[in-house]
Amino acid sequence: MQQFNPGLKDSPPVLPVFWTAPNGFKVHWNMRDEHWLDFMRKINAFTDGNGMGRPPESEVENQICAQFPRWACSGETDFSFPPAAGNAGRTGKCCGGR
Repeated sequence: MQQFNPGLKDSPPVLPVFWTAPNGFKVHWNMRDEHWLDFMRKINAFTDGNGMGRPPESEVENQICAQFPRWACSGETDFSFPPAAGNAGRTGKCCGGR
């Protein structure tokens, strides 16, 4: 599992990153204005409100490290994002299928 290098939780690079729940829902981390602990609170509020178990901080850290530049974390990544949702309701035809 990857983990942040020392001090990164307090001063992360400002990038658009997110934690992905097992159901594919993404909780975004606004790094410019939000501390790591506030991000974890958001994740916990989401999982509690949806009857899911809270993820360990190490799992969240591993997911975020997969989105960071290599210099920001250490260790091996053992996470792959869930597949994107399909194109439900799309016919593949242009312009309303005429």
